[in-house]
Amino acid sequence: MYRIESNFKVKYEKCLVDLRYVKPTLLRAFVDVVEYCKLHEYPLQVTRVVGEKIKNISVSTSHEEGRAIDISVKGMTEKQINNMVEYFNVKFYNIGAISYSKGVSTFMYYHVGTAKHIHIQIRPNI
Repeated sequence: MYRIESNFKVKYEKCLVDLRYVKPTLLRAFVDVVEYCKLHEYPLQVTRVVGEKIKNISVSTSHEEGRAIDISVKGMTEKQINNMVEYFNVKFYNIGAISYSKGVSTFMYYHVGTAKHIHIQIRPNI
């Protein structure tokens, strides 16, 4: 595990390296996520950045295209998670990817599938 700020870690060294390949718009927005978590004393651990589509799990190519970052929710309460998701979906409404299921801009959502995490994503061509 690699630590950058007191509250910011990456699960694998590859995650730190892969941050170089994300879209600049996503990276700039992610800095706000880091600052938000630091301000609220939330733990922040990046678990996935760039990678191939996971068969039978991934619904988009956002990670392949450098448009998504996953972070762990370990150490956060449901209320903290929901507050953060709501805050960033309002703040970054203009760059959030359009959800396949809801058809609305979604910058951040809480995924409770195989492993609970927050998925951060931007739309293509931004």
